[in-house]
Amino acid sequence: ATTASTPAATATSAGQRIEIRTDVLHAVIDTRGGNLVEADLLAYPLDPSDRSKPVHLLSDTGEGFFVAQTGLVSSASPAPDHKAPFNAEKTDYALADGADTLEVPLTWTDASGLTVRKVYIFKRASYLIDTREEVTNASSSPWTGNEYRQLQRVPPVIKSSGFAFSDPERFAFAGIAD
Repeated sequence: ATTASTPAATATSAGQRIEIRTDVLHAVIDTRGGNLVEADLLAYPLDPSDRSKPVHLLSDTGEGFFVAQTGLVSSASPAPDHKAPFNAEKTDYALADGADTLEVPLTWTDASGLTVRKVYIFKRASYLIDTREEVTNASSSPWTGNEYRQLQRVPPVIKSSGFAFSDPERFAFAGIAD
């Protein structure tokens, strides 16, 4: 039997955590890398009789480690990858009553004058989370690079104790991420 280990990303120190709440999602972004490290489906409880425990899609702890990472790479210039330290304007965001969209901006700046603004976009009644990268180059050199997106997880642990059709996490597709 093999033992699943947590990816190296969890062994390093985390940054500041940013809490986001919409009408259907609770999410957490880590300023280290600007990564989405938690996502809970607020309308879908694990147990229909206990609505306080929603289905967790993403988590950056333990045997359920599964996170969404984005970054930029450049062969000749600085670029913020999924481990780069970002700054956040606030640590708590909520979709306002009457608003349809919530934007959560993070900023990374290099000493050369390159600034990257990573913006997460949440929409009312939607589980889709969009991102946008805005690059501002105030240096004297041109900047070229590429964006990447990746999912990182440990293999899911499936507990086979009994017959439980009411456990959505047990039968859910866990994805193909490494």
